[in-house]
Amino acid sequence: FEGISYTLGKDKNAIYKKENRLSGIDPATFEEIDAAFTKDKNNIYYEDVPMKGIDPKTFEPFVNYTHVKDKNGIHHFYLFNDDLVVEKVELSPEIDLKTLQPIENYSEYSKDKNNVYYHFQKIEGADIKTFEPEGYSIGKDKMGVYYETRKVNGVDVNSFEYLKNDFFKDKNNVYYYGNKMKGINPDGFEFVGRDFKNNEDIIYFLKTKDKVYVLKNKAGKEVYEIVPLNFDTNSFKYSNADNSYESESVGYFQDKNGVYYFDAFRLDKLTPNNIFAKVEGADTSSFVQLMFGYAKDKNKVYIEDREIKGADPESFKIIETSDGVTIRDKNKIYKEF
Repeated sequence: FEGISYTLGKDKNAIYKKENRLSGIDPATFEEIDAAFTKDKNNIYYEDVPMKGIDPKTFEPFVNYTHVKDKNGIHHFYLFNDDLVVEKVELSPEIDLKTLQPIENYSEYSKDKNNVYYHFQKIEGADIKTFEPEGYSIGKDKMGVYYETRKVNGVDVNSFEYLKNDFFKDKNNVYYYGNKMKGINPDGFEFVGRDFKNNEDIIYFLKTKDKVYVLKNKAGKEVYEIVPLNFDTNSFKYSNADNSYESESVGYFQDKNGVYYFDAFRLDKLTPNNIFAKVEGADTSSFVQLMFGYAKDKNKVYIEDREIKGADPESFKIIETSDGVTIRDKNKIYKEF
């Protein structure tokens, strides 16, 4: 018996992972490639499961444990219901497989001796020496900026700045999905708060030096609505929180004039007047959002946009333990779950 790695060992008859014998592996030709991949004369194995259709002689990991490469092409793989699914990827006809390599460990971007590719489809005109991914769908080189496989016309490369997701800007414009956002000033552009979600939409709050906006995007589609909101731009912000928990669907915002509650599931038609519910009487200087739609200031406690009558703000707290959650103040328990 001999050890191969921290968890693997073998004798003349079999391969063992800790105390378990692995079946179907040839011990004489077995070797460990890295922490995830092993091989014998017959197969490549990912976490001890054979990768069907992969040539063990020419196999090499490609990127981030999502793709592998052999003499026959690039293969995407994933675990599904304890089965290892291996699917051959459709490659752009220009690809030189021998020199193809991922760029900076992005599964989206690769290059060979001739071209740059997005999801293995050619990015026309991209420079292989200077191309750099900027996020998962945006890239740039010395000559321009690219969204997926197409060059975005008119972008000033020198002032280009990747923002997040499918957003970027230059000194002249803000871009979303590789298209100019009409009327949106890049000066002072920033996202306010987190990305909110309901079952169908992703909602962003944005502001520039002179306007606040809400943008609603259908998840997975390059279609969105954007409307300006009537807030004081300089003071508009996502309300302070006393914990790291953030809901994907609800939250509080404020400006110098008040505090406002947002619930993504209440959002139907996008108009300036139906985005928020104002929290009447809230003290903006001491206001802090808690978890599960609760908040408080120095004077009151709130659930969503409503005051909890009689609650003591000084002692009001949300207590999380391994047994559950308790919401209480010094006088009573409001909720347990």
